[in-house]
Amino acid sequence: MKKKICQQLLDTNENYYLFDFYNDILEDIGKELNIDFSKKIMKLGEIKKILGETKKS
Repeated sequence: MKKKICQQLLDTNENYYLFDFYNDILEDIGKELNIDFSKKIMKLGEIKKILGETKKS
């Protein structure tokens, strides 16, 4: 059975996502891409912003 890395939290105003998995590998990837993977809850807009910034670099 696969472990969920992210699950959507329902809210009336915003889409929130809960990231419940973090390890040394994600920490190293985050350092290289300048992304804070230790953040547990993020809005969809924040996730899209991070993806856009990584595509530019």
